Amino acid sequence: MTMTSNSNLFHELNRWRKFALLPLLMFLSFGFVQSQIVINEFDSGGSVEIKNLGTTTVDISSYWLCDFPAYSRLSTLNLVCGSLNLAAGELVAVEWTIDAADSELGLYTTNSFSSSTALIDYVEWGSTGHQRANVAVQAGIWTTGDFLPAIPTGESYAYDGDGDASSDFTAGAPTICAENDATGSCEADGGTLTGGPFTFDQVGDGNPDMIPAGSITSANTNGDLAWVVTDANGYILGLPPMPGVVDFDTPGAGNCLIWRLASIGDISGAEVGLNANDIEGCFSLSNPIEVIRTNANGCNANGGELFGGPFEFTVDGTPDFIPAGSITLANTNGENMQWVITDDQGNILGLPPMPSVVDFDAAGVGVCYVYNVAYDGDITGLEAGANINNLGGCHSVSNFITVTRSNPVSTGVDIALDVEASSNLYEQFSNTTFTVQACNEGTETATNIIVEVPFPNGLVYVSDNTTDGEFELAWQYWTIPSLAPGECVALNLTLFSLVDGQDLTLFTQVVAVDQGDVDSTPDNSNGTVTEDDEASVTITPASQGGFGTNGGNIDLDLSMTTQSTTYDIYEVVRYRIEVTNNSGTTATGVTVRAGLPDGMVFTNATVNNGNYNLFFEEWTIDFIGAGTTATLDLDLFTLVSNVDITNYAEIFIADQQDPDSTPGN
Repeated sequence: MTMTSNSNLFHELNRWRKFALLPLLMFLSFGFVQSQIVINEFDSGGSVEIKNLGTTTVDISSYWLCDFPAYSRLSTLNLVCGSLNLAAGELVAVEWTIDAADSELGLYTTNSFSSSTALIDYVEWGSTGHQRANVAVQAGIWTTGDFLPAIPTGESYAYDGDGDASSDFTAGAPTICAENDATGSCEADGGTLTGGPFTFDQVGDGNPDMIPAGSITSANTNGDLAWVVTDANGYILGLPPMPGVVDFDTPGAGNCLIWRLASIGDISGAEVGLNANDIEGCFSLSNPIEVIRTNANGCNANGGELFGGPFEFTVDGTPDFIPAGSITLANTNGENMQWVITDDQGNILGLPPMPSVVDFDAAGVGVCYVYNVAYDGDITGLEAGANINNLGGCHSVSNFITVTRSNPVSTGVDIALDVEASSNLYEQFSNTTFTVQACNEGTETATNIIVEVPFPNGLVYVSDNTTDGEFELAWQYWTIPSLAPGECVALNLTLFSLVDGQDLTLFTQVVAVDQGDVDSTPDNSNGTVTEDDEASVTITPASQGGFGTNGGNIDLDLSMTTQSTTYDIYEVVRYRIEVTNNSGTTATGVTVRAGLPDGMVFTNATVNNGNYNLFFEEWTIDFIGAGTTATLDLDLFTLVSNVDITNYAEIFIADQQDPDSTPGN
């Protein structure tokens, strides 16, 4: 399959999650992928247009434009059109003073203007060797000696969407706030598919159902090609490298369609969760090949897949609704469909006709989940107050969309603590390192913070180090001189175990801060976590058999996919990590170690369940319902080239036992 960097389709992740899953551990290597945010057009009249070529929304309000010696943060400039919260494929334009005869233009993520990692796009015209040209060359986004002619009067330079050279810009009539002009007619041809239809009548039995390699042939195509799998209504379920790698056993009952997509240049809408009927640009779809899936147990209900969210609301007395159409439901099958809202333990809160009619502000602070339930015939347990995991009858539950409801951000000082152990298992006469993190989530600087970190009985001091402040061993206090708003610091404390056969809990709390705390009272706890300025972690003796102290059995599978097996330096690469609970029991207290490979730095994390902590490089999930999947999209930025990058993730903690795997081993 040919892949080009000027098509949004080929920046899309291979998000088809129906491949065979590996229990708990997954390795993923890839070799070489253009910046997501680019300078798309600039004119002699003083406008700069920026485009998001990626597949995720990016807040660029803190980005900077540089034309040495002039610098401006985008949020301080007048908008011509668009939003600085730049959605995938969208444009935004700002007013900017431009010297049409001879100048440069750089786009930075921060105001570190001499940093090649902060500079993400660059162009110069009139002459070469401007002040920031050498930074752009170091960043690999410009070539020494390259430049455009002066901007013609009344015209603009428009980017062609592919490459980092002067040849990728064309002078012409300005199209600021509109897509750059395309020339020629669309000659893309999806061609003709031959093969099928395919029928699998035992889906859901755990045995892979694969289309034999070579049983679908493609002919008479033209353009950049991709495979697309949709449901019967056209919603895109996946973009596999080839049909033969898709396991149709996992999606459940229903019909889906396989297409060949051809494109030339930029297209939009070819993304998982969107509808293939809404693809735009120069493209062509082949005829479809049908895949018919029926369940082995005779129940062909399929709750389908939900795309959208997660959603976050502030509980402030103002109604909060999920916008209509912002959740897509695909791959469903059944006589009846019902939307369900639950709390984070699966307890059913409501059965609305659609999610957009629910006022989440009225529910108060907390986390809830939006599901779709499909069922044939009679169903039991589908009522408010019951638990979604206890439904009876021929039914199927979709994945869920998370809705988080939080209190308004308070002004003042707000110290929050977190603590993690290097391992949740310990052995007698061995070391365990505890990492305590203190963050100021408020809006004012905190001073003279004292954090109490008493040692559990059975553990003795070995060593400590801090990113700021000092640990006073005699008092077992960590003193931090100050914390600015949004700042986090850490204490690493290594302790030695003298005991065995018992759980050991390290509890920590803030005991003093000059300014007080807007939502907590320092030094008011006796060892139980009740406020965000307190935290604890429990380690379990390895001699007791490891994880699973809460009882019950689960079966968790971990998978990881990415958009491509190749990458380019200074590009954003998205990894999708999924945890699927294949058991009939709810999994709780799940932690996934998902760090940053050498040569990559963090850009963004999006979860449909739980929270991702960059400091600890961990994804924590309080609750994964039976038969459901939790998803983490991790956007990382490459700083290297010409070396293979391997990303690794593992399930590190789970409350219940997993019969075929050992977390954290």
